[in-house]
Amino acid sequence: MNAKTIHTLSQKALNGGVSTLFLNPYTTPAINNEAMIALLQSINNSELVNIFSLIPSTIAPENEAIKNTINSSDKLSNIDTLYALNKDFNNISSAIFCNSYIGSNLLYQAMQYAKMLNVPLCAFPFDFNIEQGVAYESAFARGLGLPMITPIGQIKEVAKIKEMAKFLDLKVILMSLNIAYCFDMVCHERNIFTQVGLPHLIFSERDIKNYDTRYKIMPPLLTRSKKEKLLKKLVEGKISLLSSMQNAVSKQFKEQVFEFAPFSVEGLEGFFSIAYTHLVRSGLITLSHLLELVSGNASDLMGLNKGRLEANRDADFMIIDLDSKYVINNPLSPYHNMEVYGILHSVVINGHICDVKNS
Repeated sequence: MNAKTIHTLSQKALNGGVSTLFLNPYTTPAINNEAMIALLQSINNSELVNIFSLIPSTIAPENEAIKNTINSSDKLSNIDTLYALNKDFNNISSAIFCNSYIGSNLLYQAMQYAKMLNVPLCAFPFDFNIEQGVAYESAFARGLGLPMITPIGQIKEVAKIKEMAKFLDLKVILMSLNIAYCFDMVCHERNIFTQVGLPHLIFSERDIKNYDTRYKIMPPLLTRSKKEKLLKKLVEGKISLLSSMQNAVSKQFKEQVFEFAPFSVEGLEGFFSIAYTHLVRSGLITLSHLLELVSGNASDLMGLNKGRLEANRDADFMIIDLDSKYVINNPLSPYHNMEVYGILHSVVINGHICDVKNS
């Protein structure tokens, strides 16, 4: 993480109609100390988009599997200190982020901190230790010769988090869910909220037919039938939040063999237009429903004074022509050459008018 990458991210967010971002704290270097939070705040002051960091649950790198036998408290990050720093520098409470596989003891401690600090826990529910693969098990993936995983790595983690959150009466955001059954497991829980990545609602495993690494994401893309089941959960109102899953890597890394290329997604720069075209203009959901998914619900959960055009709320909104269309031009993005509706003319952030570029 540096000023250049944050500036690029900010510009992409602005062009996608996004005024506020929360970063996964496990950047390089990780945002897990006063110096890094101060650096992010310093960079943020020169950007138009609001960029904050989630609070890391552990000090260990989250891209390395931590065995479930590890439960020593010295692996937990200084959550209370990082929370206080976020309040001091950014005047926000933020939320605690963790991968669910860190071990039950560490996960439970992170949940207790979230409860004590009265902030949500953002949990990525997936067990990387149970299986290793780059595609969900299917005849198509088998035909490509790709290493496969089953949905159990997500399902069992959702069940675990659900019961622990219920016991503590804690608000939890389950991030990047894409197995339909998981939504049915938690849809009646008042404090459990579900986030879905936009790529999972648009693409399917068939898009990787030529081993195109732009479609290599985690969790993997679904079969066409399972994607339809996920879309049904959207229509049923069982999805709380929509994410771009933005995680850009350099071209040289994405040009590796599919099995070894990193999981990543680019598409933040067209986020609203893509979502509007595929979800609203297609007739799946209403525009007001989409706005709740991308703005209203997130603002409420993260304690932001944004998300709706109401008196005494921050003046964050966009001016957009929903009937005009353009073609996305980003060769590193799975949305490259996609025609979408919704040309942004300007984005207003904290009352300041910002020019945007549709491309």
